[in-house]
Formats: sequence, structure tokens, C-alpha cells
Amino acid sequence: MKSFFLFCLLCAAAFGYTGPVSGVYTTDGSVADVQAAVTAAVAGDTVLIPSNGATGYTWTSPLTINKAIHLKGETVITDAGTSTPSTNGNAGTIIFDGQTTDRTSGALILLTHEALTGIARISNLEFRGSVAATSQRFTGVIKVVGSNTSSTFGNSQWSISNVKFDGIYGRVMGIYAWSGLIHDCWINSLGYSMILFDGRRNSGVQQGHTSWAADSDAFMGTADEGVYVENTTAVSTGNNVLTDCFAGARIVIRHCYLQNASIENHGTESTRVYRGGRWIAAHDNTLHRSLGAGKAWLLFRSGHGVVYNNVTSGTNSGFITAASYRSTTNYTPYLGADGTNAWDYNDATLYASGTHTGATGTSLIVPGAGWTPGQWTGYTVKNTTDSTGTDIKFGLISGNTADTLTVHAPISPAPRPTWETGDAFEIRKVIYTLDQPGMGQSDLLVGGSDFVAPTPTTWPNQIVEPIYYWNNTGVADGFSPLVYQNIVSGTHFINDEHPTYTPYTYPHPLTLDLPPDATAPTITDVTVYEDTLTLTFDEPVVGVSASDFAMSGGRSLSAATGGGDNWNMTVSPAAAFGAAYTLDYSGTATEDSASNNLATFTGRSITNTTPEPPPTESVRNPGRRAKGGRVLTR
Repeated sequence: MKSFFLFCLLCAAAFGYTGPVSGVYTTDGSVADVQAAVTAAVAGDTVLIPSNGATGYTWTSPLTINKAIHLKGETVITDAGTSTPSTNGNAGTIIFDGQTTDRTSGALILLTHEALTGIARISNLEFRGSVAATSQRFTGVIKVVGSNTSSTFGNSQWSISNVKFDGIYGRVMGIYAWSGLIHDCWINSLGYSMILFDGRRNSGVQQGHTSWAADSDAFMGTADEGVYVENTTAVSTGNNVLTDCFAGARIVIRHCYLQNASIENHGTESTRVYRGGRWIAAHDNTLHRSLGAGKAWLLFRSGHGVVYNNVTSGTNSGFITAASYRSTTNYTPYLGADGTNAWDYNDATLYASGTHTGATGTSLIVPGAGWTPGQWTGYTVKNTTDSTGTDIKFGLISGNTADTLTVHAPISPAPRPTWETGDAFEIRKVIYTLDQPGMGQSDLLVGGSDFVAPTPTTWPNQIVEPIYYWNNTGVADGFSPLVYQNIVSGTHFINDEHPTYTPYTYPHPLTLDLPPDATAPTITDVTVYEDTLTLTFDEPVVGVSASDFAMSGGRSLSAATGGGDNWNMTVSPAAAFGAAYTLDYSGTATEDSASNNLATFTGRSITNTTPEPPPTESVRNPGRRAKGGRVLTR
């Protein structure tokens, strides 16, 4: 113990921080001193950065946190999540972004929360941009690597709250996690996208494949539904975006105020091998646009989700749009959806073929074809003479006359495909493209890197999981699939309430003023009635399995059914009247929504409500019978 206090004294002499006092280290605000305090702190401690007035602190190198501590300043944001947030100004903790190098992959604060136990928090800070910055931040001022390392989507116990980002050139946060919480923040952005959500985490599978293979019924309405952004105000100086998601990222944006900042994700296209965003839930937000028509409020380039109870105002160009970029453009390694690509679900029919006999150009000409005008709109035409390489040799047909066919423009800057005299063609139809909007769970793909595709190279049996939208006001509550006819209203987008979706607890349990539930669930009642055992819990639980429980008296348990706080199991043979039974639990799977496990136990008494069987009637005098024929016994 003496050596520990000596260590603390030496630290205080070498650095400016003081403490710990009741678990709080108070620093001088320099990044070196804050780093020293973080190094000395243990899980559960707080590292305080006090206010330095308008002068603040200029950080030119990053701070690294790899433990479950609380990094805290003195900035206070009020009315976050509204159009009129405010702070305590210079009485808060102001940090200027003075980092001029490593702005592509670096950050001012790197929080690594993989495999940590406990809650890591960053709160009550204000970050301001610097005129010295000449390149945009790619991974943000704060970067979180926050997923667990288990093979499932474990809840990442981290939060960022009461943090203001003002005039940052580039992204303000880069979130490499499946879950966690951002709340009560205020973002004034200069860059294109404010928050990057990247799902490349988990057991060495780094491309988003695990997220796409997950069952949405298992994550909807739970802490693992995504990274939550709540009660946050985000204002853009241009018609930019709040979110940029890929690699299976899942996000929930709720109870926020967004001004000129839309919600978008990437598809499985421009991000190389990395899959598109898997899930977006956007509800109970206020969306205002003041800078002209700009863009729609939500853009799905992949995945599915729920969009409801949002209020829009101002000048808007639509509510939801959807895009399938591979329908018109090649992206390595998955390439384009040309009607024969193994990554897509294609109609096997060859609808038409022939030869281009016109001059070299971007229109396909087949004199005498006799086509009905418009009959090929939405189909795909492929150049089979010159179909190698990454140049675009196919197109999504925009229309046709009796002998001439045109295609939609690819995503800029790619040129339209060029037809040379004598080129052969095929007309085919793509039903679904890989990970397109309105598609969900797929088989698990494996590996791949940068421009190398994963395996196996085949359509991964992806299922349709629509985007549901309802009860949104202001802008017409509708969607546009732009030019992509494989995105179908009523199939991939449904204007109705999701049949099973229930939102997760609000405010999120990780909210700073609401500590997460750390209490294990308990069984409040156990009863048996003939062949049915009933367990009543003090809160909803999941993972109940009959194989984890044992009943005395030579009874076996099977077929756990039910849900929430009430579960049943089948007892065999049935319980006997008046018999005493006990219950043991030796499993680890039964847990509540905060992943608290039911504690093991033995000898729990069971209330036996099995009724007494009717008396056995013996025939002593067959000749005497009462009315109705019942035998009377003595």
C-alpha cells in the first residue's frame, strides 16, 4: 500500500494532475497530463479536465483510453435534441483541434472498449475546429472501437454525452462498434458527414458479414439493435449528412433535432469488400431543412429498418429515397449487377439477344427489332462481346423505341457503356441485388479484403426484409426508388407499421443519469400444475432453456415456451397431487435485456397446484344404483 501512495506522489511530481480523491483525478488539461492520469486510473475512476476559460486547451496529439473510466469536462449542454440548445460557454471545457497530421486514420481521443468489463464514458467537453486543419477528418475527433470480441453482438458499454462539436473540419465521431450510446450532444458541422458508423468488428470477421448474417428478430428492440443517437442536435452548414454507415453498421436515431443533416448509409458497392449498412431505425425526430431542396431526409443504399413518428419542415426534396448503385455501375470486388453476376438473384430467362448494328455510341441500335416502346424499361442489357475488365459493359435500361435502347447513367464519374458496331448483347432481368434496400439476413460470407471478394461466390440466400415507414408528418410520408426498378414499393418499402417492432427502452439505460441495470433477474414464483411447470420472473428475460433446469422427483423438463416474465415447461411424468418438488438451475443463458444472468440455484421449492384425483369407485352391490345409474358405495 505504501508503494502505491509513493507511486501516486511520484506521478503528481512528474505531471500536473492531482488525485485520486474519491476516485477522481484532476488534470491540468494538457493532453500529456490527461494521458498520464488515464494511465494511472483504474476502472470506475473519473479523469477531470477543468475549464480553462476562453483559452481552453489545444491538443495536437491523440489521447488513448483503453479502460472503463469516465473522461469528464465541465461543459454543460441544455436543451440538446431541440432547435435551441445552449452551453455554459467559456465556463465549460474547450479543446481546440490542433492536430494537423494523421487526420485520415487518427483522432484526438481513441476509446478502445473491446473485451472490457464496465462502462467507459466521455462527457461534458467542447471541441472546436482549428484554422490550421487543411484536410478533413475521416475517423472523427473521437474514435470508438467499442464492440465486444464475442462471436455475437454483445452490448458495448460506452457512451458519449454532453459533448459539443463546433466548426470541426470533417467528421466529428468515428464509431467502430455495433452498439453503444451517443446522447445529449450538439454538433455544428462543416464537413460532409458528421458521424461514421463502421461495423468491421468481431472475431476476425472484419467486413460486416457477421452483421448481415444476424437474425433481425434477435436484435430489434434491444441494446444490440445498433449504436443509439438520442436527444442530440445536429446542424450542417450545407445539405450534408449526419450518418455514414457501412460494413454491416446498425444505427438508431431517435428524439433528435436535425437541421440540413440527413440520415444515410452506404451500400455494398463503393466501400470495396465491406458490406453496406444493415439497419436504420429513425423515429421521433424533428427534421428541418433551411438551405433549399437539397436531398431527401433518408437515403437507403442497402439494408432495412423502421422510420416513424418523425416531423419534417422547411424545403425538402422528399422523405425517403433508395438506391442500388451496382445496377448501373461496376464496383470491385462485387462488380455490377449485369443479370449474370453470381452475387445477385437473377431471373434465369434470356429475354432477348442480338447484335448492335449502329454506329459507335451509347445507344444500342437493332434495326427491325420490332420492340414495343418501353417494354425493356427496368431490364438489364449486357455487352457479351466486350464484357471483361472493370469498365462498364452493361446498363440498366431506361427506355426503348422499336429499334433503339438507352440505359441510365452510371454513378458519376463513370461513363455510360459504349456500343461498337458488331457488339453482341443480351437482355436479362435482375430480381434482387446483393444487400439492396429492403433486403436483410443472408448466409454468412467469409473473408475477403479490400478489392478481393469473400467466399463463397454465390447469391447468399438473402431474405426480403422491408423498410417500414409510418406516421411521419410534414413532407409526404413516401419513398422514391429513383431509377432502380428492382426496389419495389409494397415489397421492399411498406407504408405501414412494422408488425413486430417494439423500440428499446428510452432513454437508453446507458444514459449518464440513468445507470444501466446491474441487477440480475430473479424468479418470483414457481408452480407446477399436472404436466406444466410455470416460472415467473421479476422482469422480462430471454434464453430460457428446459435443459438448464432440473426438477426433483424423477421429473424431466422439456419444451420451454412463453416469453417476457412468464415461461412454461412440460413436466414428464406429470406431477402427483400433494408431492413436494424442488427446482435447480445450472445454466448461463437466461438473462435480462441488460445481459444480467439469472444466478444458479438449487433446491428452490415448487408450489404444487396439481388437484387431487377423483376418488376411485368400488362396486360392492351391483344391484343398488341411484338415479342416473351411478353405483352407490358404502
